[in-house]
Amino acid sequence: MNRDVVRASFISSIYFSCASFVILWIAGFLYESLLKTSGRLSIGWVIVIVLSLMLIMFFIALTHILLGDHDHSKIKLIDKMMGVLLFVICTLGILGGLGFLFWFPIG
Repeated sequence: MNRDVVRASFISSIYFSCASFVILWIAGFLYESLLKTSGRLSIGWVIVIVLSLMLIMFFIALTHILLGDHDHSKIKLIDKMMGVLLFVICTLGILGGLGFLFWFPIG
């Protein structure tokens, strides 16, 4: 597997995971704060907004892996597909670890 594709996959998975976690955290915070006011916010709309933002970021990360200019070298399609698989596995691991860390309440 090409070293540049592996590096791009790891970098994309770290950026995607951190951005997704921040978006989920901010959405939860805003939802909780808006429930205390007179204007009610539907949980369905919050889920739609969060998932659409995460989906857009996911496609941007995949585009970076598949179409990125990795040191002007020719890379086989199978290497790019393995990079996408590596991206998905690393992202699941990072988001799963973050989710497990924040599962239990502190205090």
